[in-house]
Amino acid sequence: MSEVDGRSHEGRHAADAARHAVIETAGFRVLRVGNDDVLENLEGVVEVIAKLLGAESGSPSPSPSLKGRGIKRPR
Repeated sequence: MSEVDGRSHEGRHAADAARHAVIETAGFRVLRVGNDDVLENLEGVVEVIAKLLGAESGSPSPSPSLKGRGIKRPR
């Protein structure tokens, strides 16, 4: 999960930290990106997200489950 931080987050550190903890407890990873980074270096932000998702290896990490998708696993 990615979150873009900007001026609306100023003074909300405690609320942001609490939300961050809830999201991570649910099993998600949180990537916080500054609003300026998105506006001024979108390509770099996309590159970081792609690396975190495993785009360099050609498949997401962890690999998606094949169960229930009509795809049989090789035996």
